[in-house]
Amino acid sequence: MLKLVGEQEADRIVAFLDDKGAIAARICAYLRCYRTRMNDIYFWSQDNNGEISAVISRVDGNMTVYADGRADFDEISEFVRIIGFSTLLMSYEHFGKIGINPNSSGDILCFRDDVKPVSRDNISDDADLKVAYELLRINKSESIEVTEFLPWLSDFTYKRNRNSARMKSLFRDSMQVCFAMTSAETDKSALISGVVTDREYRKQGYASSVVSALCDELKREGKTVYIMTASEENKNFYLKNGFACIGKWGSVIG
Repeated sequence: MLKLVGEQEADRIVAFLDDKGAIAARICAYLRCYRTRMNDIYFWSQDNNGEISAVISRVDGNMTVYADGRADFDEISEFVRIIGFSTLLMSYEHFGKIGINPNSSGDILCFRDDVKPVSRDNISDDADLKVAYELLRINKSESIEVTEFLPWLSDFTYKRNRNSARMKSLFRDSMQVCFAMTSAETDKSALISGVVTDREYRKQGYASSVVSALCDELKREGKTVYIMTASEENKNFYLKNGFACIGKWGSVIG
């Protein structure tokens, strides 16, 4: 049965999700960061014989579903239709089980354990977030959605202050020209949400360097690093930089 997660249950849900992959990491990071008492942010868990089998988050109308093999997909199907959503994200294979056809999909990639660390220069944690935002806005790919600056800054800062986001930036000629960032981190997982290089500085290996630096740091902290992408070009970039495909995600607009 699906039930709303209360504050007294939050830590149990976090512990369940923390090593279950990219989609679970997204929900887990939301719960660790926002907890259960914020407006327009809700979490539900499904129990199967006393064990958690699915967790659902709904953040400003955007719903994410993690479910394992024990989940009651008939209940999940009815639930998502009744509650409603602006967007619904879940494992691609699970859409067939709830009778909904995704209208977009992509690959889930994971940073490999056998990738060796590489030394680099001119990479810093001291990003100028205004400059980073402008890089994101001007140089973004079609797969990256950009809000206005103040909401973006507020969201990133809120997450960073709760150890749920970070940014690595690369500088050339004292200019911040490339960055990689996470927007969902847990004790055991991290989800990269954006890698952007100024167009004038592309094709020089900067994106590879900053991704490698970010992944090395996360790996040293014992975190598994994931990326979800819908772009074949981006997929090939990550495959060349130490990632391997481990599954597919799907999404649908409500």
